[in-house]
Amino acid sequence: MKDSREYKCLKEFYDKKCSKENIFYSFFTEGMLFWVKKMLSYIPDSVNLVLIGAGLDAEEKKWVHDTDREYVFLENHVDDTFIWNILFEINKYNFGWIDVDCFVFDSCILEKCTMFPDDKIFANAVWSWKSDLGLKYYNTYLIFISVSVVQEIRKVISIYPNKYIYSKDDCGDSNLSVISDKHIHLLNGFIPIGCYPCNLLTGNRLPYFDTLTFYETIAQKLGYRGKKIAPLRSDILQMYFSNQILHIGDASMFSNSNRESKFIGENYERYLEISYILLDQSVSCLPSKYMHKLEYIKNELHDMRVSEDSVYEKSYKWLLLNGLGDKEIRSLFS
Repeated sequence: MKDSREYKCLKEFYDKKCSKENIFYSFFTEGMLFWVKKMLSYIPDSVNLVLIGAGLDAEEKKWVHDTDREYVFLENHVDDTFIWNILFEINKYNFGWIDVDCFVFDSCILEKCTMFPDDKIFANAVWSWKSDLGLKYYNTYLIFISVSVVQEIRKVISIYPNKYIYSKDDCGDSNLSVISDKHIHLLNGFIPIGCYPCNLLTGNRLPYFDTLTFYETIAQKLGYRGKKIAPLRSDILQMYFSNQILHIGDASMFSNSNRESKFIGENYERYLEISYILLDQSVSCLPSKYMHKLEYIKNELHDMRVSEDSVYEKSYKWLLLNGLGDKEIRSLFS
């Protein structure tokens, strides 16, 4: 990783950056600027925000440059887990992560994220979930990491925020790290060895430990804990909807113009409608290729017999039903 162009680029940026404390990083790839634009509209200028754009074309880079926010451009397409691994290496102070499809209506949440009342908290986060391993895990959508805890844990055992598997046979992804004998020895008796966590709310179980979850497992074994800083509801869909903050989810997938994004299933239409609204209000300010993306979404909605005239009304009712207030919905639509 340290030999990669991406590591060297981010390290050089970080070393030259004057204000290194309480950075929030937001990562995105080609085709996602309409999400970035809306996310930025809720982030005060006082927040130490760094945009990380990967695989952007020249027009997109110019657009990001003109936002007057600090940014880093990476030439290659990389995923968020790869960026997480780099951030764990280069940051000397506590830092945070905010997804581009995370809209913070109440900016006080960002300040609360940076506050660590004691040295046993490994992360502050807005969202969390309980697993069948008996542990609570904290979602990466908006999270703030204690670097001092990372350093203390690494004195005990080598660990990264990477995705982890017990055996390469468990998953075909070559980018996953294999859980070592030292990890197993440390965790023996703490969690069932060989099992991956299942979300007790959704029933979802991945065939690996997802980004940060194995790190969080190790941290909890060593006596550290996470802290939830915004008490949101816990039912399956509405846990991501509130008048304080909204997380849409899977923006990097369904923002790309390919029909494979329909893996979202029954929610695909809803996500297309949100994408349509965000693009409809911003496409004139974005690079020219985003007009093609808007046309693609219009065609998809047309195939579903959804008229453009009905999109705003349908989305308003859907968001209102799931817990957003009128004020917050109208801010999304403007």
